[in-house]
Amino acid sequence: MLAREPRMVIGAVLLATAVGLCDSSAARTWVIEADGGGDAETLQAGVDSAAVGDTVLVMDGIYTDIHDDGFGELAAVVMKPGIVLRSQNGPSAVTIDVTAPEPTRAVYCRDCDETTIIEGFTITGGDAFFGAAAFVSGGDVQFRDNVFDAAYGGSGGALAIFDGATVLVDGNEFIHNTACCGSAGAILVESASVVEIRDNLFEGNSGFDGGAIAMFGAGGTIAGNTFIENLGTRGGALMIWNADVTVAGNLFAGNHATTGGGAAAYRATDSGTFEDNVVFANTAGGPGGGIWMEDASPEITQSSISANSAVDGGGVWIGGSSAPRFDHVIVAANTGNGEIFCGGLSSPGFSCCDVFREVGDAYVGCADPTGTDGNMSADPLFCDDESLALQECSPCADDDSCGLVGARGVGCECDDDAPVRPASWGSIKALYR
Repeated sequence: MLAREPRMVIGAVLLATAVGLCDSSAARTWVIEADGGGDAETLQAGVDSAAVGDTVLVMDGIYTDIHDDGFGELAAVVMKPGIVLRSQNGPSAVTIDVTAPEPTRAVYCRDCDETTIIEGFTITGGDAFFGAAAFVSGGDVQFRDNVFDAAYGGSGGALAIFDGATVLVDGNEFIHNTACCGSAGAILVESASVVEIRDNLFEGNSGFDGGAIAMFGAGGTIAGNTFIENLGTRGGALMIWNADVTVAGNLFAGNHATTGGGAAAYRATDSGTFEDNVVFANTAGGPGGGIWMEDASPEITQSSISANSAVDGGGVWIGGSSAPRFDHVIVAANTGNGEIFCGGLSSPGFSCCDVFREVGDAYVGCADPTGTDGNMSADPLFCDDESLALQECSPCADDDSCGLVGARGVGCECDDDAPVRPASWGSIKALYR
């Protein structure tokens, strides 16, 4: 018996290896061509033919075929779990065009899994109340390197995420999408869903709460994105409402809110962080040129908020029972009644912050913490380099007490003639075209 065991083990290993080779070789690529050639006539036919682990590879061209999605609406593609839908040559070469006369969307994902991927398309048009370009209900899915252009929805103009879904949105562009009647011109996240939204461009989107993104009762990360010229009622780019979200390493520039929060708005949330962000040249028709918060207490850390404009709180407006913490933050050279305006029963805390206004009150309605806990009120001495980087001699540069204050480190030598406000919005915008 003992002499036979090694051969039995070897046989088992060889069998397992053979099964593994068969499994890996079973994955197939289904080629789809715009003229109906290839392995299937349409995108949907390709997805329907594919099995878990397969790739539907889409050749260059424009795809306009739509059909009943099985839930009473029209779509170009209803995804299945474990399928990769990928273009051969990226979004400049392959377009899914759903500008049909009847309401429709490009992609529907219901209870997919984390290996479900939509990658490398321009998705243009779409007209559905939730997620006119793409709708996700439950499950996991990844959207990578797509362009979402000119979708028109009621809420969540381009992409709507519901029912506890887990979604990665990585390296996409959301351009000129609209939520006509609700929140989030580009991405709406609700219903305990969790998202990672990273390294995307959001430009020219519009909606009510959250011109680009709105999150309600959801969680996740919004990191490394660029938000420019988005339009909302509250939150020109971003609305966080009763949601636990990390907002990190983003640029907010040139966004506008018709009421409050030119860049971002927080409502009824006691958690979340806003860290390492640049908030530059945003505007609001009411309070909070940069950030607006009502009954909200996020942690605002290591960020730079400058050249924004509002009626009250050119940089930040804090209302209701909000109790946010500001740590290592620069708020300077904003326009409005105070750099930071406190109303209601708000009670913010500050440590190692530079809140500076050359003429007028830096704090309105708040106790001025300057001189305590490392807080100061001094010209941060930005470089004239469109980045809010600091001159070497900036009081916000590394020192022995607080270390670096703000989102950017030293970027230039000292210049006694450098203005507090760095460059024009036109010059910073040109960097992200």
